[in-house]
Amino acid sequence: MSASFKKLCDQLSQRLVPALASAGYSGPVQFHRRETRYDFKRQSNNGRHVFSVLFDKYRNPDFSVQLYLEPPEGIDFLATRGGQLIVGNVAPSYRMWPLSYSTFRAERPKWQRLFGKTASAEEAVERCIELMPEIEDWWRSQRSSRHILTGRIVYRGSAVGA
Repeated sequence: MSASFKKLCDQLSQRLVPALASAGYSGPVQFHRRETRYDFKRQSNNGRHVFSVLFDKYRNPDFSVQLYLEPPEGIDFLATRGGQLIVGNVAPSYRMWPLSYSTFRAERPKWQRLFGKTASAEEAVERCIELMPEIEDWWRSQRSSRHILTGRIVYRGSAVGA
């Protein structure tokens, strides 16, 4: 595991996990190399709020945040019966469509480091925590905002069990 990725995992464990716990989410307490997805959930009136932290398969020192409202019956029920899931992708900075949303970076790409631009695990995690009020607003509206791009996943349902 790269030193930058390990430091990012440590910062997420030490700073993001307590911030999520204080907002009522439960989930893993330690980030490590073995997983690419960490789900933090809390109960709401109409299902479960899911705050997912995602890493890429190469364990680059960055992460993405995805939000969705899991129905009370669960995602498997939604996939079987059909329906839609509204998903919010959180970005550390504003991006206009059609540009892809950026990740929370703990290390800049090499070409940016050549020009003196820096980033750190502490800054990446702090930026994510700073966006918590906007995330709380998203749970109420489930609409795109300055740092959250909202999309839909449509499940057609399966013939099995129908």
